Amino acid sequence: MKKVVWVNEESAGSEYIEVVKTHHGIEANGNIILTTEKDAFKIDYHMLLDSDWKVKRLEVNQGKASSFTLHSNGKGTWCSSLREEWDTEGIIDLDLSITPFSNSLPINRFKWKPHHSRRLHVLFIDGLSLDIRVREQVYTYLGRNEFGRQFNYRCEDYETVLTVDEDGFVTDYPGVFSCGYKEGFSF
Repeated sequence: MKKVVWVNEESAGSEYIEVVKTHHGIEANGNIILTTEKDAFKIDYHMLLDSDWKVKRLEVNQGKASSFTLHSNGKGTWCSSLREEWDTEGIIDLDLSITPFSNSLPINRFKWKPHHSRRLHVLFIDGLSLDIRVREQVYTYLGRNEFGRQFNYRCEDYETVLTVDEDGFVTDYPGVFSCGYKEGFSF
């Protein structure tokens, strides 16, 4: 089991996540506390991945406010409890905006060589409004330094350098998330 606590640097909040490797794949359970100028939120999510880090199911629960479930066949076909339709042909990844765990999915799914880039289309889920849309993201492996592996991450007009540990978990997402605690084994 791997346990991580991320501190949200954009607004008051944090996340506690437990990730377990099972005989079916990988299970992640995250608990997020987040505040905005107008409200406070407790958001829980459960993500089931296959052994290749492809999402099979995502459940998001904001208590009485709202919740939903997404299912994927791992090949780009998605269905939702929201009964919305998206053009998802070939889209494997998702990005739940309120957790850096989303970045671990493509980072762990691919083998990376320095300066190699991957252009991905993802289902982007706004963690507060639960709006879902397709976005393009680009990850470029920059190499390793004393803090871990570094990836240039770009989504639309946003760009930053992520640092991840040996398991592909974000330790530094400048100005957005930082790792406050981690323990557990290396996958």
